[in-house]
Amino acid sequence: MKDERFSILKNLLPPVFLLSVFNLYFFPVLFEDKVFFFRDISHFAFPMKFYLAQVWELGDWPFWYPNLVQGIPFLQQMHPGIFYPPSALFLINDFILAFNVYFLFHHLILMFSVYALCRCWQKSVQASLCASLTSLLGGYFLSIASVYNHFQSAVWFPLILLMWHKYLSNTNAKNFCGAVVFLSFQVLGGGPEHAIFSVLLLYANSL
Repeated sequence: MKDERFSILKNLLPPVFLLSVFNLYFFPVLFEDKVFFFRDISHFAFPMKFYLAQVWELGDWPFWYPNLVQGIPFLQQMHPGIFYPPSALFLINDFILAFNVYFLFHHLILMFSVYALCRCWQKSVQASLCASLTSLLGGYFLSIASVYNHFQSAVWFPLILLMWHKYLSNTNAKNFCGAVVFLSFQVLGGGPEHAIFSVLLLYANSL
């Protein structure tokens, strides 16, 4: 019984540690009512997501975006991510809350999927934690976070690779479907080029 409790505690410590760092890093957003607002976020992500939330609140579909040049088609655009599943968060009445949760959700997906992928590759807990924190705090993902459609597509690659690695290990249809679903998230997130690169990397990995 004591060994079982120790094992449970040992398994809980890594995610608790990651969440602690996450909460510390994003403290202003989580606890001080700050909002993500820089570069392309201020010019495109914030106003476009706000427009999307407004239209959905009215029970309509955003066919036309009137706030750019003389108006542009909106539903057909890739980067607003109208059909991207996490965009359902903008059905929440509090837009600022939905906007912050939207970005924080992607950082969480990235952080935990990198940790899970490294553990699946039988890396040590310490090495997996370092890789996870590097993905969270490293320059690459923080730099593309402002180019939001690329960011929200790129964060799914570790999960795609994880599902594909498990599929190659035991050819389970669930893992194959998981890789396909997360690959479709990359496309719907507004970065189809990331999906192309992901498929090429999976092909190279399989070889």
